[in-house]
Amino acid sequence: MEKQIRNRTRGNGEGSVIKLGGKRKNPFAARVTVGYDKNGKQKFKYIGYYRTKTEAKQALSNYSLNPYSLEKVKTIDLFEKWVETAKFSEEVLKNYRRVVENSGLSKKVFKDISLMQLEEAARELTPAMQKRYKAAFKNLYLYAMKHDLVNKDLASLMELDKYKAKERDAITPSDIKDILSNDDVIPKLLLYTGMRIDELLSIETENVDLESRIMVGGLKTEAGKNRKIPIHKDILPIIEELYNKGYKYLLTNGKGRKIQYNNYLKEWHTDEIRTQYTPHYTRHTFVSRAIKLNLDRSVLQKIVGHANQDTTSLYTHLDTEQLVDFIDKFNY
Repeated sequence: MEKQIRNRTRGNGEGSVIKLGGKRKNPFAARVTVGYDKNGKQKFKYIGYYRTKTEAKQALSNYSLNPYSLEKVKTIDLFEKWVETAKFSEEVLKNYRRVVENSGLSKKVFKDISLMQLEEAARELTPAMQKRYKAAFKNLYLYAMKHDLVNKDLASLMELDKYKAKERDAITPSDIKDILSNDDVIPKLLLYTGMRIDELLSIETENVDLESRIMVGGLKTEAGKNRKIPIHKDILPIIEELYNKGYKYLLTNGKGRKIQYNNYLKEWHTDEIRTQYTPHYTRHTFVSRAIKLNLDRSVLQKIVGHANQDTTSLYTHLDTEQLVDFIDKFNY
């Protein structure tokens, strides 16, 4: 049963702090009035639950200055709220901000992020950066748990050790052959473009130039955004067929809508071969194969969106013909 701490009238929209009954880790609740029912009874919105009355009152005060709903808050917005009270040096916060912004998860609703997404994003990083990435997200989860946005710290469940060993693993030639013979076109497109799965699913038809054999897309880092990706001749018929459907996105579901990242990940492990790999293996496979073929490293970095200070100056001089020439020399 809810027990009000102090029966005191507050200004309009300020809300109140109450103490909940029973044994609770965070017994103090901060709430605001959001309306009244047909009988004139107040309807409340709970901002969060806190360990002390002081913390609850502070949360209520913060909310009155900048009311927002944690329910749909995006990762980067949650990060900004956490920074307000974080007790770290500016340098540490700067590093945390960098990994959060470049994680590919910054614009996603925080509470909807899955463990698989966290681990997929980690695979983009070196082992050293994975450690910083995990620390940043652990702080976000602790903050989110404090405000009852989530009830579990998924960052602590991430298994990053194995990624250090598997960071450069590629799909075996025999398994590549089996995947390419499968009816699912998405793994084929991934293997021949080096794109991340979420990048491929976000490609819009208007950004596909069949004549020039170029697609424009990419997410995450500055080097990866809006980059030109050449279309290999072996997947050109697939791209043409998808393009001619006339939908906004190149890849769509049965209703002509964009395929959602989470939904496709659930369907990824549908055969014996793919249970051994995640979608990200295709990206490593593309890079590893290009290196074995002794293809131009600077062009490769441009295609997959890897930043490199030594080759950044070359990027502006790469034209469409060079990209297409690169991909025409690529094979499995």
